[in-house]
Amino acid sequence: MVYRNNPKAWVLITLFQEWLKDFDYQIAQKHGGQRVLLLLDNCTSHKLQGLVLPHVEVYFLPPNTTSKFSQWMLELLCLLKNITVIIIFSKL
Repeated sequence: MVYRNNPKAWVLITLFQEWLKDFDYQIAQKHGGQRVLLLLDNCTSHKLQGLVLPHVEVYFLPPNTTSKFSQWMLELLCLLKNITVIIIFSKL
């Protein structure tokens, strides 16, 4: 992945679309053409017009739900991290 930014710290539609095309390419290369699901909030820069993404299925969360999912996602990521650590140490 390539890091890009905007001087005003806003995600521009063009930056997002470039990132998404690169993400789709990376998925194709690293995962043998499997499709992945990408969950996005309804940010104004998350536009998909004209993009063909054969390896990424994009699903937009309903409006005003990002804050409700934040705590749940944090807990899920902590759980996954703990499970990963347990699996790694059990193989040693």
